[in-house]
Amino acid sequence: MRVILSCLLVVGLGIVCAPAFLAYSYSIDKVDCVVMMVGDGGDRFKGAEQLVEEGYSEVLLIPAYNKVAFVEEAGLGEMDYVKMAPVVGKPVSFMGRRYRVFENTHLEMLKGKKIMDKLGYRSAIIVSSPYHMRRLQLIAGKVFGDDYRIGFQATPFEKYDTLGCFRSWEAFENVRSEYLKIGWFLVYSWFV
Repeated sequence: MRVILSCLLVVGLGIVCAPAFLAYSYSIDKVDCVVMMVGDGGDRFKGAEQLVEEGYSEVLLIPAYNKVAFVEEAGLGEMDYVKMAPVVGKPVSFMGRRYRVFENTHLEMLKGKKIMDKLGYRSAIIVSSPYHMRRLQLIAGKVFGDDYRIGFQATPFEKYDTLGCFRSWEAFENVRSEYLKIGWFLVYSWFV
């Protein structure tokens, strides 16, 4: 009976702590660029822009749109287009068919690395929603390896409550889908 209660306690604690695990953050000082991962956009952009205004970098990259903005005297300048070949993940063959297994966030990070390489940058802070940060940390480890200095910062303009995710179905669904995406990444990353 104690074993069953112990197992139920561990599972219960795991469920309660699941949202907190997703909120990964790693601060680093001055970097070459701030990289904003696209999603709902507005709140993430404000968070990335705030890091630039606070002096962490003088460059903002938005890899999903091949855009870059540099700091000018009056603040962040206009977004310029960076001409790049599209990034396409290697397809995986299974039973004679080829499948695209890379998720969009992984492709976006690969594009960000490609833009950073083109501009000669070796350090960045990646900005996204709080629930996405753990997955971004895992993907960045695969994409950038040890040759780059990468920090992670969730936008402070997006609501995040570790226990609040159990109060609404939408917030719970965000946490659940993040764990499914992390699981999928951990599976396919062995093969690419």
